[in-house]
Amino acid sequence: GGAGAGEDEAARRAAFAAAHVGVWDGTVAEVAGRSGALVALPALYAPAAYQEWNMDIYDWMERTASTAPLDAAAEGKGLLLQHATTRLAPTAGCDQADVVVGTSSTGLPREHGALLAGGAYIAGGMESKDGGLLAVELCAASAAAPDERLRVEVSLRVVAGDGDGLKLELRSGAVRLERRRAEGEAGTDSINPVADVSGLNKGDAAADRALAHSVEWTVVSGGGVVLQRETKGAMRVRGDAAQADAVDVLSGVDASEAIALPGGAWIAFGPSTVTLAARAGERLVVARREYGLVGAAPRLERAVLIEMAGDA
Repeated sequence: GGAGAGEDEAARRAAFAAAHVGVWDGTVAEVAGRSGALVALPALYAPAAYQEWNMDIYDWMERTASTAPLDAAAEGKGLLLQHATTRLAPTAGCDQADVVVGTSSTGLPREHGALLAGGAYIAGGMESKDGGLLAVELCAASAAAPDERLRVEVSLRVVAGDGDGLKLELRSGAVRLERRRAEGEAGTDSINPVADVSGLNKGDAAADRALAHSVEWTVVSGGGVVLQRETKGAMRVRGDAAQADAVDVLSGVDASEAIALPGGAWIAFGPSTVTLAARAGERLVVARREYGLVGAAPRLERAVLIEMAGDA
């Protein structure tokens, strides 16, 4: 039984890696504040046509190379994926020159997250030593739409903690809509056009919130981890894949209070919980993270992730 389970886990991780490895073209929009207001690009990066008409623009262009670390050093750092990203100023019309705004390299940690074979994942951790800020990242990806992904990164502020649990609120975030290049295009420097994520599915967030609470959705796959503190304070991780279902993940979510994010994604808060949802093609990926309080600092207790398909 143990060998079979190990082989199943290895196959799941291999499928997950294959869903991400490659070069991705994309657009990214940033939000700020409790309401998730869009952040306009600095005027100096806007194409001339937008500057002439004093129009705000909200989407950067990005090129990201995603790899699945296989070497011992990467394993030692506990990384599932690594993203090397080049951010470019947007172009319009005859503007063709790539203006590089910056580069970055980020890794997706193994610890305290959940993943699905189709590529969806939820991850995150502490963003400040005093426990006042939390980082959470949801990637909506599915085998049903293998060359498209929507990555939602949010920074959360812990504003209170009492007998009713932690109270969390949105501080800032970024949403990336990305499409993977075909194999022959991987070496080119130019970016293939991708729709502006800031204007995508603006009307769908409310509909998705309603649909997520409807019996019209069927869970395709689910996974998660439960973090349990033992007597000496050590953490151990217990798989919880089979039990994840839509009712469990969405319990306590007030759809009317969910905050719409770019790309049709949304975020909702409950006592000590945060729920994120985003589309992957025709599938809906929903994740929930539940926190406890240790002293004055939050501690992740549970992370659950599900992929849902609408019933035909």
